[in-house]
Amino acid sequence: MSRRFKNIIIIVLLVLVTSSFAGCKVFQAPDIGLSTSDTIGMTKKIVDDVEKLAGSDQFKITVLDANGNYDTQEIHIQSLIEQGVNVLLICPVDDDEILRSVKAANENNIPVVVFERPIDDPNVAFFAGYDAAGEGKEAAKAIIEADDGKENIVVEIVGPTDNQNALDASRGFHDLVDVIENITVVQIYSNWNPQSTYEGMKSVLKKYPDISAIYSSNSTMDKAIDEALNEIGLNKMIGSKDHIFRVSVSGSKNGYESAVNGYVDLLLVTAAEEQAKALYEAAKLLGSGKQPEETTFISSTYSLAQDQVEINRDSIWGYTSEIE
Repeated sequence: MSRRFKNIIIIVLLVLVTSSFAGCKVFQAPDIGLSTSDTIGMTKKIVDDVEKLAGSDQFKITVLDANGNYDTQEIHIQSLIEQGVNVLLICPVDDDEILRSVKAANENNIPVVVFERPIDDPNVAFFAGYDAAGEGKEAAKAIIEADDGKENIVVEIVGPTDNQNALDASRGFHDLVDVIENITVVQIYSNWNPQSTYEGMKSVLKKYPDISAIYSSNSTMDKAIDEALNEIGLNKMIGSKDHIFRVSVSGSKNGYESAVNGYVDLLLVTAAEEQAKALYEAAKLLGSGKQPEETTFISSTYSLAQDQVEINRDSIWGYTSEIE
C-alpha cells in the first residue's frame, strides 16, 4: 500500500471520528457538592447512603455539615460553587434563607437538588422527601382506633416551628384527631431535641398524670420519653394495666428499641434508603448534563405494629445504621 493511500485512509477515519463526537454530548462524570443542615437522625442516614453510592461509582462528592447554622451553610454552598461542582445537593437549614444560595447556584449553571425539607423555588431541579402530613394522619388514625371513648389526654411531641415537615406532621395529626370530642391534645414544643422532650414530658406528667397516649413525630425522642415515664413509674409495657398507647414516627434506633422493648405500639418507618437512592440518581443525571424524568420523589412509610418490628428490623433504617 502506498504512503499516499495510507494518508487518505487516516484522514477519512479522523473525519468519521470527529463527526461522531460532534453529533452527541460527551459523558460528564458528576462532581457532587452536598450541603446538609446537620447530620442527625434520618438526615445522617440519607447523607451516609449518598456518600456510599457515590463512592461505589467512584464519583467525586464533597459533604459539608452546617450544624444547624444557616450562615455556615451559605458559606459552604458558596465554597462548593467556587470549587466547581456540577450538581448541588442541599438539605436546608432555613427554608427562606436558602433561596439566596439556590439563586447563586443557578447563576453559575449548577443544578440544585433539595432533600428532606421542601422549598418553593422554580430553580430547584429535583426534590426528594417524605409525606410528613400523611405520617401525622396515620398516627392520628392509630390513636383514634385505640380510643376508649372516655375523656383522654394525648401528648404530641412537636418539632421545630420553622421546619415544614414538623408543621406538616402536626397539621396531618390534627386534621383527624381534633374532630374527636373526647380527646384533648397537649403539645410539647421539643424542637426535636431529646433534653427538651424529657423536660417537657416531666412537666406535662405533673399536670396530667393520667395521659392515655403519646404521638412522637420523631422517634429520636423516644429514649427521652422512656426516661421521663420511667422516673414516675408510668412506662408500662403493652398489655399491662395503665399502659400509655404510643405511636412513633421515622424509624431511628431509639424508636426501634422502644418498640422492641414493648413500649411503642405502632412504629411508622420512613423509607430513608428509598429517599437517598432517588436523591443520588437525580444528582447523577443532573451532574452528567441530563434531566430526570420526574422532579419529585416522596418515599414510602411502613406501619409496623409492635409485634412486627423485630421481624422487620432489617427494613428499619435505625436498626441497620444504629443512628439514634
